[in-house]
Amino acid sequence: PSSAHRHWAPTEGPVLAGPSPPPERHLLAEPEQAESAWAGPVPAASSADGAKLVATTGPRIYTSTNSAATWVANNVPVAEWWQCVASSADGCQLVAVAWKGGQIYHSTNSGVSWTLTSAPKNYWASVASSADGVRLIAAGSDAGDKRIHVSTNAGEIWTVTGHSNYYWTAVASSAD
Repeated sequence: PSSAHRHWAPTEGPVLAGPSPPPERHLLAEPEQAESAWAGPVPAASSADGAKLVATTGPRIYTSTNSAATWVANNVPVAEWWQCVASSADGCQLVAVAWKGGQIYHSTNSGVSWTLTSAPKNYWASVASSADGVRLIAAGSDAGDKRIHVSTNAGEIWTVTGHSNYYWTAVASSAD
């Protein structure tokens, strides 16, 4: 099939689907929406070995601990729109940012439970994590506080850095 052809793969929970190739660009939709709705590019992240995954379909966050064989809807509060997720190298430390006055949540147990961080409410565009999940970086979008925020303690304290007049769409982090 051509790379523009979309395939649906049956699994329990959310369904991973996407163009083939490339495999790293997948889309996620609820099973009942598979025939009628296309969720669009979905924020997702994985552990270094690919066994632990985290993805969002908008108002919910899902995790998999078995390379996407099954997915679990997490206990993180339902947001209007989860904008981005990130993972540590071992997949235990997760971070998620919400859009439209959203907040930033952090998990230390692969998404079983989530804790609200001290970051301010914002229109968050992106988030990234160091390999150990302790150092985080988040970017506000053009609709909110357009600055970069960093944390060196897994979201307990955030420091504003960078310029505020840019339209940030993504951030990245080194392993350390």
